[in-house]
Amino acid sequence: GWRNIPNTSLDLPSPSKTFGLAVLKYSKPLVETGAIICTSLLQLPTRPVTEEEEKYESVLNIIRRLCNKEHANLNCTSYQNLRKDIIHLHALSFYLQEKKCFPEGVGINSTLDLLLQCLSTEVTCESGAALAATLGNGGLCPLSGDQVMSPHAIRSMLSMMQEAGMNDYSRMFHFKTSVPGKSSQSGVVLIVVPGVLGLMCWSPGLGCNGNSWRGVHFCEELVSTFQLHSFDIRTPFRQVLCYRQ
Repeated sequence: GWRNIPNTSLDLPSPSKTFGLAVLKYSKPLVETGAIICTSLLQLPTRPVTEEEEKYESVLNIIRRLCNKEHANLNCTSYQNLRKDIIHLHALSFYLQEKKCFPEGVGINSTLDLLLQCLSTEVTCESGAALAATLGNGGLCPLSGDQVMSPHAIRSMLSMMQEAGMNDYSRMFHFKTSVPGKSSQSGVVLIVVPGVLGLMCWSPGLGCNGNSWRGVHFCEELVSTFQLHSFDIRTPFRQVLCYRQ
């Protein structure tokens, strides 16, 4: 709920200040306020779009390219279930709009609709593993050779995953593994070791932090067994280079 809003002063600079200063305070994409703002930026008219569905299709096309065009689709049941709890997101959106965090001309309803569609996108373990491998390869899909995203964008994405991708367990997961990860309430855990590997595992049993406890344990054991921790001095530098080749 509202606990996701940073515990800093809620007073922002006057409207005469730049839009970027207002966004900085709420822009972590992996919490609700940041997700809303990032989705509002996707609404900006980079090209003429007449249908709301086309905006989601453009996002879905990127996801499919990251997955080597494997399974990635909208789960309509999940989308309808999320719409039942949209009042909470409306409240956050009106608050952000009051604080001048929304781009000019972008509506709340269209932003939330696109956000719920993105949240309802489903992948399989196979397509998710291909996506993770693409993230670990700097945005270049190792299966198709398609440069889907720039290395700079991937670096920023992995940094956010490392900071907040595992919910309240993010800092401990970073301490134990040092690798970026992202979990889901469906029981999915995705991790990326840049230049080495990307994987997705699924086990529906959730722990107290909302992560798959088996998935988290597997990833931690994998990193420990193969000495993939960034600060593991047991891993010779030549072995790291061998991994990344």
